[in-house]
Amino acid sequence: MTGARGGKDGSLVPGAPEGIKGAERLPMSDPAMLRAFLAYGYEYYPADRYDLYLCGHGTGPVLGWCGDERYQRADGRICMTVSDTCSALRDSRIGHFDLVTFHSCLMGSAEVAAAFSPYTDNLVFSPENLNSLLGIDFSGMFRLLAQDPRADGYTVGKQIVDSTSEMVAAEGRYTESLHTLTVLKDLRQSRLCAKFPYWPRSKSTLLTRIRLGMW
Repeated sequence: MTGARGGKDGSLVPGAPEGIKGAERLPMSDPAMLRAFLAYGYEYYPADRYDLYLCGHGTGPVLGWCGDERYQRADGRICMTVSDTCSALRDSRIGHFDLVTFHSCLMGSAEVAAAFSPYTDNLVFSPENLNSLLGIDFSGMFRLLAQDPRADGYTVGKQIVDSTSEMVAAEGRYTESLHTLTVLKDLRQSRLCAKFPYWPRSKSTLLTRIRLGMW
């Protein structure tokens, strides 16, 4: 994401500064870093649709994800909480994301889904440890977008899950899955999320492509 600016025709043209100014020593766990990253992308890579990929060690919906072992937050917190993450999404000029891929252990829960539901309609995440060192296979996604640049978030997310499940099949279980969050729009203030900490496994909310574990 350095050295080029997104053109109106989708091409990359010279002009974007190299790196995010002022963020050199910001902890990765600081929501200010995520805000700066989103602002950089919005300014230099304008698009009709935005997908967001989040990756870092996860500890679950209470403590959060993306700890920084080198730079410490001023408030002493080790990880970026779900609330921190959502505050950065809320403050972004992007406004709404077509898809969020949350590639972190233990972050797949109803609480996380409810928190993200105002900012995206589609969320890829996992409730378990991601044991594969291969990460996510984006090759299928890029092939899809090359053929159809206006593919929606559900279609892109399904391709990510399908491609990655095939890539890591030999290693064992793959537990990331695609969820549509529109059903949670009216339930974010409900007690249901506190009562039922596990995501409902119904065909209307869960793409049943949960094949086999990752990192």
